[in-house]
Amino acid sequence: MKVISKEVSYDENGWRNTTFAIEGARRRPKSVFAVCVKVDDPDHLTLSKLYRIDVSDEYATLTDNQGEVSVYPLDFFLQLPLSRVIKTQIAAALSI
Repeated sequence: MKVISKEVSYDENGWRNTTFAIEGARRRPKSVFAVCVKVDDPDHLTLSKLYRIDVSDEYATLTDNQGEVSVYPLDFFLQLPLSRVIKTQIAAALSI
């Protein structure tokens, strides 16, 4: 990995803050609930079904209907903007 930029700033108390941008650094995928809106193989995905997906760049990683971890284009899913409370309740209901 290579540092591509470095920014130094000072807060109101005089504390120094240093921020580095690192080439090739990976972001942790964001986990969200989404509804399937496009299917290429009905054995693996179901239209209108709710899935928990990990979003990274333009791809979604999820456990499909066959129980396999699969990667699909992000446009196969409609991400749902849900509150933390609702996400917790859905996650609890799906784990039953």
